[in-house]
Amino acid sequence: MSEFINVMIAFDAVSIAKRYPDASRNPDAPTQVDHALIYMTTRQDRIIGTSGPS
Repeated sequence: MSEFINVMIAFDAVSIAKRYPDASRNPDAPTQVDHALIYMTTRQDRIIGTSGPS
């Protein structure tokens, strides 16, 4: 049986625009951004693990 888990992903767009003012506009050659500027959240009872400090 499959289960859906809702995850909200937020990008710090202001910081991304400041840090990467000459970012690519070509979808075939995107600019990689720092993972520290991307946030993901879900309900606590759905967390399996984290990639950050505990």
